[in-house]
Amino acid sequence: ISKMSPSWLGLGLLLFFGGSYAASRLFFRLVAFPGSFFFLAPFLCYQINDHAISRFRDQLQDALAFANASVLEDRIVSLRAFIQHAKLWKDSLERLRQDAAASMTTSQRLLLDQLSKLTAAIQSLMVDKNTSLWDIVEHSSEDGAPLQLQTSLDILPWTQVTECLQEIKALIDGFVTPKQNWIHRIRQMLDTPFATLPLLRARFPILYGATRRSVRTSDGVLIDVMIVPRIPGADLSDGVTVIYCNPNGGLYEVVGYWNYLLNMYQSLECNVVLFNYRGYGASGGQPTVRGLQLDGEAVYELVQSFRPQKILVHGESMGGVAATHLACHRKVDFLLADRTFGSLTAIGRAMFGDWAGTLLPLVSSTKERNESNFIQANCYKVTASDANDKIISFAASLTSAVAGELILNSGDQQEADRAGLLADSDLRSLHKAYREVITPLNDSNLRRPVQVDSYTLTVLERVVSAVGRIDACNCSLADVLSSRLNLNSLKIFFASLQVWGSYSSTKSKQIHDRRSAIQLSLTRLQESVDLLGESAQVLSQPQLQAAVRELQKCLVLVHSRLLSHSESDQARIDSKVGYFVNLTCGHNSLMSRSEREQIIRHMVAANIVGSDSINPSAKL
Repeated sequence: ISKMSPSWLGLGLLLFFGGSYAASRLFFRLVAFPGSFFFLAPFLCYQINDHAISRFRDQLQDALAFANASVLEDRIVSLRAFIQHAKLWKDSLERLRQDAAASMTTSQRLLLDQLSKLTAAIQSLMVDKNTSLWDIVEHSSEDGAPLQLQTSLDILPWTQVTECLQEIKALIDGFVTPKQNWIHRIRQMLDTPFATLPLLRARFPILYGATRRSVRTSDGVLIDVMIVPRIPGADLSDGVTVIYCNPNGGLYEVVGYWNYLLNMYQSLECNVVLFNYRGYGASGGQPTVRGLQLDGEAVYELVQSFRPQKILVHGESMGGVAATHLACHRKVDFLLADRTFGSLTAIGRAMFGDWAGTLLPLVSSTKERNESNFIQANCYKVTASDANDKIISFAASLTSAVAGELILNSGDQQEADRAGLLADSDLRSLHKAYREVITPLNDSNLRRPVQVDSYTLTVLERVVSAVGRIDACNCSLADVLSSRLNLNSLKIFFASLQVWGSYSSTKSKQIHDRRSAIQLSLTRLQESVDLLGESAQVLSQPQLQAAVRELQKCLVLVHSRLLSHSESDQARIDSKVGYFVNLTCGHNSLMSRSEREQIIRHMVAANIVGSDSINPSAKL
């Protein structure tokens, strides 16, 4: 046994390190590509299922409520609203049934039978020899004009229609069960819902006249693509084609259901090409960072085969990997990097700590970074981000990563100093001074090192307000200083202050001009410096007075370095940086109408769409 021990030890070490590496790669995939795991699709379908069924039930309730209304027009209008919605699902279910590669669930078959029965019942009620109740329901006026109904409708037997509606209601009620607790929700999620991915895919041709295609990547992986023309039957060689790169978990089937982006681009008469990354939905393979880029390349080649006039690439969150890669390595006319990150290392460090930032490069298959691709992209480019994003923090966002790449990684420390950055010792002093100022304001801190009166507290609040006025891309300096000391976050903040400047809400309807934004930064810095000087003079506590003066000294230094930045340095940044759009919608919520209008203003400036595209009545 003793002779075998070294062999067993070697095997044990091999299994240990091999298992650790495999576990690390699994962790990386879970962190980077949670949308590729088996449980995500049921979760997304579960959410859509609840929404779809709830909407279906509401319209069904209205149809039942007016089924016996004394005013005949009310019956027709309410029935028509329900039939329009039900017809979409019926046509989608019929298309799904014809798809040999997909299978229908029991609930889908039952609903299709009931909807077919309802359709037959309405079509069988004849008003005259040539007109059925279905004809009247299907073609009744949508513009509010009075319906031209014949009096013979009053004697039609509505009972059969009402019975069908009630049977559908009983069936629909069974699709949604009460959410009692989280265990019950998980069981519901794992059950096959009514709104499955194949059914959601079947809606595309009916709603948009879309066609489904498959493309093979350079490494042999088959990618599922959905092509949505600007209008059904349109030639994709005409106009602008948008390649939309999904966020993590944002399967194109889900994008098509919530459809606000499709509405926006179709209102601009753009074709939209959607696809699922490898390992997602019906696409083959396993996801990797390099794989996302290859997937984007394959879809780009498909789009190029249509010979579109212009190509716009929109990458949201994880989609920024493919989008910035395409904009850098292919001919693209417009890049929108929407709430994405600089690198997986940066986002891992921001979400889990420095250890994750060290581990992720060891198990990731690419060293390419989004910020480098964004800077090198030779097209009209826009980065959009929310400073309060809870998923991709400001320090990990592409917006700040671009600033860090241009300033911190310039290779010239003197140039970095001129750009408005502080030395590490100054950053530590700035952070320490601010913490000393806010400590007396923290009511939960019962062991205050300095006892202060109410007047002093008022002055300190004014100091905090003065520091909070300074922002980079709507990220407040006070927020960065309130956290534990992180030199990298502070460096990123001041780099962003130089590259992007401060955000002005009063100019939210104008394209962000970085030169004007930097002037605004200088103005706010000077105002804050003056307020800090006034505050320091009236403070009686030496320790607090010294802290405020230290804050003032650091901000004076930042102001002077920003002011001394040369025109040649500004021109160098102008040529690489692109444009910034401030968002307030968080990471997973939909952009507001005003935010979408900002994107459209950039599309107009880039000659992607016409100047008449910013239309208050447009369906954005």
